[in-house]
Amino acid sequence: MQIYNINIEDLSLFDLKSFLNENLGVDISKTVLKLSQNKRSINNLLFTQLEIYPKAVSKLPTFTSNDCYFTSKSFEQSSSEATALFKASLFKGNNMLDLSGGLGVDDWAFSEKFKLVVSIDKDEELNKIVRFNFDKLNVKNVDRIDADANEFIKQNNHYDLIYLDADRRPESTEKRVLSLKEGEPNIIVIQERLFEITDTILLKLSPMLDITAIINELKNVSDVYVIAYKNEVKELLVTLKKQSDNNIQIHAVDIERNKNIQYTDTWKNENQVVYHSNGSYFFEPALNIIKAGLSASYASKLNLKMLDRNSYYFTGDKFLKDFMGRQFEVITQIVFSKSAVKNYLKLNNIEKANVSKRNFPMEVKEIRNEFQLKDGGDDYLFFAQNSKKQKLLFHCRK
Repeated sequence: MQIYNINIEDLSLFDLKSFLNENLGVDISKTVLKLSQNKRSINNLLFTQLEIYPKAVSKLPTFTSNDCYFTSKSFEQSSSEATALFKASLFKGNNMLDLSGGLGVDDWAFSEKFKLVVSIDKDEELNKIVRFNFDKLNVKNVDRIDADANEFIKQNNHYDLIYLDADRRPESTEKRVLSLKEGEPNIIVIQERLFEITDTILLKLSPMLDITAIINELKNVSDVYVIAYKNEVKELLVTLKKQSDNNIQIHAVDIERNKNIQYTDTWKNENQVVYHSNGSYFFEPALNIIKAGLSASYASKLNLKMLDRNSYYFTGDKFLKDFMGRQFEVITQIVFSKSAVKNYLKLNNIEKANVSKRNFPMEVKEIRNEFQLKDGGDDYLFFAQNSKKQKLLFHCRK
């Protein structure tokens, strides 16, 4: 862990904006020489800002526009402002407890929905930075406390919501951990105690975790949110409720646009799916739809046909507004064989294409090499199997 030896007075007096304007993009050795003549405690922290700010501008625009400071680990593990604002939109109340304060981005978002946010973190240096940032952001209702979460929850205060984004890189290991049991604090161990001081728990989990395993391992799951931004699954949110009726709702949420797009269904709802490969349009559902296990449900809801349950591609005869994913016009569909594909590509002068595959025995790189295809262009080639195990090629255009 980087030691910064933070002095708040130094932070208050330093003009971070001017420093970044002067040094971003400049030869780092020149900046090192300049700072080596300055013995103030913030030198190490300044180097960190030079590394982080180019990435932070898009992830945390409010924080960067207010010249906030970041540490490497806290920035890496923090929510983006967009995902933080979404999770805060799900709740409101008098008080909430954040057992994993970190950089404080989620606290910043929750502060608009709760009268008091109590935020816990045992990293005293990070806490100094967070308090300093909150002063800059004019956040007055977050009480940031130097404390260990496992000790703090022994107190008997009651909260409308407890939020936990367990540290997936605890000090006990340098490796990133994924299982629920390995995070710090361990939700499996403390869940029973948390339900003694709240009725609702919100967990932020790694998008790498399996949703079925989460539901089997945790008690009282009421909702699971699969959050995506620009078709990349960013995080899983799991709500636990003391009085959960086991009627678990699964939500696929796209926060890419100004208004969130969301599709919800009951966990393992049995849907009547039609399997067929013909249609004027070809649909590729968003990754959060697939991750949430909602592909069959979504296809059924939109009256689309699935190629196969394991192919995760749909076909249909109408263009759909606000489809969660990508949709294309089908130019041609052919039964796959190497000779048939080579003849088709040659006949249509296709030397460049965007290639995708699902439930198909060849990898994209193999397909490109086999058919000597460059990447890009206006043509989209999808390789998949249908429910009859036929290997197919769909030639599509947007």
